[in-house]
Amino acid sequence: MASQSNTASAISSGIGIAIAIVLLFVGLKGVYSHWLEPSIQFQRSANWTSVLCTVQSIRLDEINAKNRNAVRYVPTADFRYEFSGKEYTSKRFWFGSNETTDKQTAMRLMAPFAAGMKSQCSVDPANPSEAVLVKELNPPAAWMVRNYAITAGIGAIMLLGQLVSLVMRCVNGVTVSEKNLMRAMTNSTCSVESGDPDQPLIIQAAESRVAVALGLWIGGICWLGIVTLIGSFVLRGKDWIPYLFIGGFTLIG
Repeated sequence: MASQSNTASAISSGIGIAIAIVLLFVGLKGVYSHWLEPSIQFQRSANWTSVLCTVQSIRLDEINAKNRNAVRYVPTADFRYEFSGKEYTSKRFWFGSNETTDKQTAMRLMAPFAAGMKSQCSVDPANPSEAVLVKELNPPAAWMVRNYAITAGIGAIMLLGQLVSLVMRCVNGVTVSEKNLMRAMTNSTCSVESGDPDQPLIIQAAESRVAVALGLWIGGICWLGIVTLIGSFVLRGKDWIPYLFIGGFTLIG
């Protein structure tokens, strides 16, 4: 029985650590790619070189235009420029995400440009293939960064808990739950099966610990996925009530 319990605990811990690492990686990568990296690049753009470029085309595309509550706008500019005697092309309008929910801001920044005109664009002298037409930072959606941060936090807490459990196993040879079970089995008031119908029994779970762990992990991930999808449509503007409502469901997941 102890051997089976140890094996189940090891498998369950392995599953927990694997999922925690995945959540931590996805969360940190999302925060970095959607917020930290564009912010760092925007700060460094102060040293970028301004060169003359030719705007070949410029347009404002709409995503999910049928749902006005979730429509997003993508300003796109194709432009050509020369740097150190070589010709380059770029489609990058600004720093950060290509899309925005603020149509007025996108139109304001696009207003000075037209197809065929000459304009100034900013080029990274260390990597001339990187250039933007407008030196502006498009801030990421707050709900997106928040969800990635929560995902990373959940992964970190899970990983810390699993590591603490492994350390206790290495130090004591068993986990806290296994130690409590051993104490119960040696306690005269909680006897194991002896054949006597009046003796209490140690009840075994109908499902294995591995199956229960997998079910909980998969259920939690599906729950968070659904909440994130709903949040992408609901969280708009500066009203804090929807954020509080969706945040509660996120914490439950």
